[in-house]
Amino acid sequence: GTSGMTLTIRAITFKNMDDRGLQIEDSAIVDLSLCFFFKCHAYRKKGGAIYVMSTGTTLNIFGTEFIENTDQYYTNGMEGEWKTKDNDIEGKIGTTITIHNSCPSPYSSNTAIQGSGLYTSGTIQGPL
Repeated sequence: GTSGMTLTIRAITFKNMDDRGLQIEDSAIVDLSLCFFFKCHAYRKKGGAIYVMSTGTTLNIFGTEFIENTDQYYTNGMEGEWKTKDNDIEGKIGTTITIHNSCPSPYSSNTAIQGSGLYTSGTIQGPL
């Protein structure tokens, strides 16, 4: 776990990861900001990109993209077989997973906290 502290993972690309991109467990508190998960794969129903494993574990997601992540599961029956399905995030009962529709700090307001925010020497088109 994180001993009550928050671990922030920011601006990381998880690409072509075998056996999932990220696993969070042991009552950890994790903020995931501005990350990218592409073609991560997991086995046995464990979330292709992220698996939140333990009761009391918290995951907050801000501005993160998930593309083509999958996992595999075994079908029961007389002729059981392995099948693949799209699955970005999976969490066990007792975990908290929140996908926020806001940007993480320092991008959470229209006033730059660091740097110039946006600089252009041309024309920006489109609705404002």
